[in-house]
Amino acid sequence: MPGPKDWLYFAESDFIAAKAIINSDDIRIGPILYLVQQSVEKSLKTYLIYKKHPLKKTHDLVELVKFCALSDPEFMTLIDAANELSPCVSKVRYPDSCFDMPSVSTAEWAIKKAEMIFDFVANKIL
Repeated sequence: MPGPKDWLYFAESDFIAAKAIINSDDIRIGPILYLVQQSVEKSLKTYLIYKKHPLKKTHDLVELVKFCALSDPEFMTLIDAANELSPCVSKVRYPDSCFDMPSVSTAEWAIKKAEMIFDFVANKIL
């Protein structure tokens, strides 16, 4: 059974991949934001695994932050970032009539938030 360090490795891999894309010659914002959301989701699920809570089958970062906060109220400091990053799991994956590609600066901000949340969780469990 994969443990917290395994989950943390996958969370870190996602934001490292997002950084690689943003530093490439062919920046693709959609995959960056998707990877950022996945990194945060896996980071939060890492903490739940560490605390031996059952995994929540959800992509909702706000819900995951609140669940983590039941064990450690300090997680509520992440709620605003979770609220802003949560839609990234689906918003940029498919074009639709309301599609508006976010900017590179938005992607850079999202990567920084993902790394901050990753570091927050890593400091809680390592």
